[in-house]
Amino acid sequence: MPLSLHIIPSHTPHDFTPITTTEDLAYRSPYNTFYELLRGSSLADFTTRQAAAHVGDPSSFWCYVVDDATGVVAGAMGWNLHEEVVDWRGVEVKAEWLEGEEKELADLVFEQFFGGRGACIGTPHLLISYCFTHPSYRRQGVGRQMMAYGLAIADAKGLPTWVESTECGRVFYESCGFEMVNALEFEVERVVGEKEGFEKRTGLELPEGKRWGWVLKREVKEVEEVVEDKDKVFL
Repeated sequence: MPLSLHIIPSHTPHDFTPITTTEDLAYRSPYNTFYELLRGSSLADFTTRQAAAHVGDPSSFWCYVVDDATGVVAGAMGWNLHEEVVDWRGVEVKAEWLEGEEKELADLVFEQFFGGRGACIGTPHLLISYCFTHPSYRRQGVGRQMMAYGLAIADAKGLPTWVESTECGRVFYESCGFEMVNALEFEVERVVGEKEGFEKRTGLELPEGKRWGWVLKREVKEVEEVVEDKDKVFL
């Protein structure tokens, strides 16, 4: 099956519906609590927010792979190019799309997630914000096709690349040259209380213990084949 790579440039409006349709399938197989907090109860509303977030963030660009025979989005990656140091302490995300205990949990997790980036990511960099593959297209090179595009830009810019990953994704990133830097841990007891009861009330599945994933980094590599400069490609 022919799988073609497509780009969503920075500052460019785009219909994210085909992308979030695949995203929803991918992040629910296996289940991903962090995605559920970002998504909320309405996929349509999440799609609108994701499209608006892309247009409103000048650092944002996406690449995605389409099965040309069916039109299905086989996978997508969201990237953020930061050529200046970002003060992550000033980044505040509130889950206004949630209510009650879910909102409390999301606000607490997002506060720790974005605030914790500053302890690791202290230089200009490329960040992978989303990476997912349709369950029916896994192990067919979709992720590597998208990764190669982004990493070529990182190497052309002379920048390291960072990603926060669940345990399920860690092996893929390590195979692409990333190394673990830190554990991704969230202190949620003050909201969750008794884990089993919280899961029954909210429908959210919480991982065991405090660790939700890993922070990984790929150092810049010597450029062999360089994608055209990002500033030219993404205008």
